[in-house]
Amino acid sequence: MTAVPTLSERLELRYPIVCAPLFLISNVEMMVASARAGILGGVPALNYRSHDEFRGALKDIRSQTDRAFAVNLIVHSQYNPRLEEDFEACIEYEVPALITAFGTPASLIERAHEKGILVFHDAIKLKHAKKAAEAGVDVVIAVSGGAGGHAGTISPFVLWPWFKKELDIPVIAAGGIATGAGVAGAMALGADLAYVGTRFITSPEAQVQEDYVKMILESSPEDIEYSPEVSGTHANWLKPSLERFRAGETSGNPMARWKEVWSAGHAVGLIDEAKSIEAIVEELVQDYEAARQAMPKL
Repeated sequence: MTAVPTLSERLELRYPIVCAPLFLISNVEMMVASARAGILGGVPALNYRSHDEFRGALKDIRSQTDRAFAVNLIVHSQYNPRLEEDFEACIEYEVPALITAFGTPASLIERAHEKGILVFHDAIKLKHAKKAAEAGVDVVIAVSGGAGGHAGTISPFVLWPWFKKELDIPVIAAGGIATGAGVAGAMALGADLAYVGTRFITSPEAQVQEDYVKMILESSPEDIEYSPEVSGTHANWLKPSLERFRAGETSGNPMARWKEVWSAGHAVGLIDEAKSIEAIVEELVQDYEAARQAMPKL
């Protein structure tokens, strides 16, 4: 019997790691660096203010690498009026994977599969994960408590294996992963890939403000606050940044909030130094192997 290829094999990744799509942060440089490091990078289409800018980014990525990357598409028309044209651009530039969120991706799945594109979907609750699986997505991203951005509330020790038990499709573990030991833990709990987000915000490729990087490096998990007040939906925020927002020290422009109020996950407590994506991946791989070898036999 022929073995079913793993998700890493289908995407031709060297390592089972995803550089998670970071709203208003992920960029061409991060996608290219991730591809060269052997992991899957993800970039939100809406990081680009217009469809033409997004197409330009896809062209830039494809001119520098032929390896896999993913595009994050918001599938709710209220939040993304560009969905159809951005989706068509993904087909044109042969994007291997789509990471869908905020709504059902049902309208895209059949057309994506016709072009050989894998469809992932974010979920913080099992009912949403099951709905996506029934619609035909290939992979569910289990977003646990402790993730940056719009995180869930369920412990990763429960959410990841629970989704794996209840769903008959691959599961990506998201939430609080910043070390190779964390990647190893996710794999031990049944995950097919590990989502790493906050760790990559500190990379020079991310090109965020120096104060943002400094705040991540100086923060602990106790400095992360789960609040709906910035976006209307619960998300994890760096508390010093959130307090500036509460004090009226930001512009007050709703469109600028994600730029002015900084998000991060509980993984801040495990990040001590800003490094390039290549260096981060090398460290993750070394730490992963060390963690596996250090596991005691029962």
